[in-house]
Amino acid sequence: MHPDLQRGRTLLRDLINDTQDAKDLFDRRQAEYWDISQAVAMFDLLGLYVKRDYVDEDLVMAEWGKTLTLVYEKHGESFIEAREISLGWPPYPHFKTLAENARAKGKGH
Repeated sequence: MHPDLQRGRTLLRDLINDTQDAKDLFDRRQAEYWDISQAVAMFDLLGLYVKRDYVDEDLVMAEWGKTLTLVYEKHGESFIEAREISLGWPPYPHFKTLAENARAKGKGH
């Protein structure tokens, strides 16, 4: 795992608790904002791989389910919502679906 992706996940959990946090981070600390964006994009790619059956969903849930849930709840949701407001279209749909599936399967807490 590339250290920037780990950093992005950590920053997402530590710095984003609502949409305003994401907007403020973009305005004040763009390097960290883009580290978060890169980590979220990788989760989105993982979600696409699951959707297309390139990787087994049960394996992904076993390995990443807890992380997906913990990163997505409040933090990822807020980041994605802020990006959607900024872009005018819903980004990262596969991450959203994958994380919501992980939560529905009881992964996380």
